[in-house]
Amino acid sequence: GNDLDLTEKLAGVLHKCGVRRAMDVCGAGGIDQIATTGETRISEVSRNGVSTYIITPEEVGLSRVELAALQGGRTAAESAAQLRAVLRGESGPRYDMVLLNAGAALLAAQKVKTLTAGLALAAETIDAESPFAVIDPEGRVIGQITREAVLSVLVAREERR
Repeated sequence: GNDLDLTEKLAGVLHKCGVRRAMDVCGAGGIDQIATTGETRISEVSRNGVSTYIITPEEVGLSRVELAALQGGRTAAESAAQLRAVLRGESGPRYDMVLLNAGAALLAAQKVKTLTAGLALAAETIDAESPFAVIDPEGRVIGQITREAVLSVLVAREERR
């Protein structure tokens, strides 16, 4: 089979293992994210079992883009600038991709009822420019970190590569 077949198989395994909420996705071109480049197959795990469906960026109000529009920077500095732009809420293909996947995570976590509502909440959160919460493995908030601190760590890590 192909990667698309695996979403339902993996979601089925997660369901059998007792996972109550999850999504396994395969975006256009076989990427492991919900894609703005075309159709994405989502196999969603709930208490009732697994449901599989296809979404497109247009269905949630986003534009379809070519994969090249999502490419990372050639240098650590370029990558950092791209990440800063997303965290500042600058619209564009990378920002849309982040919103789409963050929105899906919010849906899987049952913080919203629809993917469109998840996108709206993700955009509102990014636009609020509030610090990020630091969460322990049990899901408790144990602190906060500023966006610039996150960027500093990511840039330093990228420069070491």
